[in-house]
Amino acid sequence: MIADDKQMTKADLQTWVEQALSNNISEYTVPWIAAESNYGIEMALEWIYSDQPHIAAAGWSTLSNTVSLKPATNYLFQLCAS
Repeated sequence: MIADDKQMTKADLQTWVEQALSNNISEYTVPWIAAESNYGIEMALEWIYSDQPHIAAAGWSTLSNTVSLKPATNYLFQLCAS
């Protein structure tokens, strides 16, 4: 599977996370792509409140990946604004 994270739309990411029923995909692949996309924080903060465990797990993984990949000022201001 090859994905260009910068070309992923929110709709693409949402479709991926909804269809990612395997832990390896929902907790590693989708979050990594989401974190590198333009919508990492936004999608993470939406997903962590999901009633579906695999989507909530993807949200937490996306959040942690984003924190580790992006400069502190970018995600910190977005988290504080949420």
